[in-house]
Order: sequence, then structure tokens, then C-alpha cells
Amino acid sequence: MRYLSLGLVLVLAACGGSRQVVMPEDVNPDPNLPVVHADYETFDASAYEDQAMAVPEEWKHDVPAELMENRADAGVEAEIAGYRVQVLATLDPAEAQRTEANLRNWWASRSQMLSPDSNLPAEMKVYRMFRQPYYRIRIGDLASREDAEELLAMVSRSFDGAFVVPDRVTIRR
Repeated sequence: MRYLSLGLVLVLAACGGSRQVVMPEDVNPDPNLPVVHADYETFDASAYEDQAMAVPEEWKHDVPAELMENRADAGVEAEIAGYRVQVLATLDPAEAQRTEANLRNWWASRSQMLSPDSNLPAEMKVYRMFRQPYYRIRIGDLASREDAEELLAMVSRSFDGAFVVPDRVTIRR
């Protein structure tokens, strides 16, 4: 109750006051006349002339070139969902080893003949994986299905039965 009465007193005190606006005598009370701020300004800016800021011919900074070219992740390896081309699935470990060696040699000779507009890397890894009961020989770490199809077209000319498989691949950006 005490706070309520204190609040009421404060509200009534804020609402009270004189009905007439008191103006200083040197201020023009006529609202139709323009206000000239120069009458009240005492700062003289004419003593300070504007000078153009000196701009260096070449900017020097310590930001690495990779960041300036929006290549902050250049050289970073990432494991993503991608594609490989499977060349062989066999029960025989010796056959898997021979096919792996043949595939490595085949790619070493073919990688030099890649067209300039190809997205395939010049160095391609060959994998020999064992998942019960088969040895699987796969080539490539490709991020897109289109690149995998391009590699499949090359591989299928020399290795019958090759096909594209989805896999977890490691790519370098």
C-alpha cells in the first residue's frame, strides 16, 4: 500500500507544472520565422582546410593468398560419400593381387593421355578390399557420379564387368 501511494504521488507531481512555456528572451518565439543556427554556432571551420587522405600505391597485408582467393580449404583432405569403379570381385587372393597390379599399371599409362577438360585426377588410387567372402578391386576417389561414369567408360574398355559403386572416399580439395 505504501508503494502504491508513493507511485500515485510521483505521477501527480509529474503531471503538475505551469501552463505557460517559459522562453529565453534572446530566442525568437515566432514559429513561422526560420531558425538560423549560425546565431548559436561559435566554431569557425574555415581555419581547417580539407586534405585528401594519402593512399598507398599498393596495399600491404598479411592475409594468405589462399584466403584472398577464397581457397581456405585448399589441400585439405575430407572423407565424403562418393564413388569408385569396381573392377573385380573374387574369392581368389592371388587373382585379386594380379588384377590390382594390372590396374595400377594400366592407369599409369592412361593417366598421361587424359584430355585437358577431364575432371579425373592424374593420380588415382587402386584399392584391394576384403569383405567376407570376396576380395574387391576398386579404383578412384571421385566426388561426383559423372566423374565415376567417365572413369568407367575408360576402365570398361580394358576390364570386363567393371561398374560404379558408391563408397566413402577421401578427396583433397
